[in-house]
Amino acid sequence: MGLIESFAKGFLIYTCVVWIFVIVEFFVTGQPFLAILMIIAFIVPASMILYGYLKTRRTPKAKS
Repeated sequence: MGLIESFAKGFLIYTCVVWIFVIVEFFVTGQPFLAILMIIAFIVPASMILYGYLKTRRTPKAKS
């Protein structure tokens, strides 16, 4: 994993964590519409993280 790839993954994870806090804050402050918009926008980076995880995940080999 290269240096730029590490920074990109770190930035993506940091962005997702901040978005989760913002979504919770919108619900707490009584602005559910903005929270729902943030959840919809959150689908893109969350799917990128999930795809990267599933691509690099090692599957156990079946015993024969």
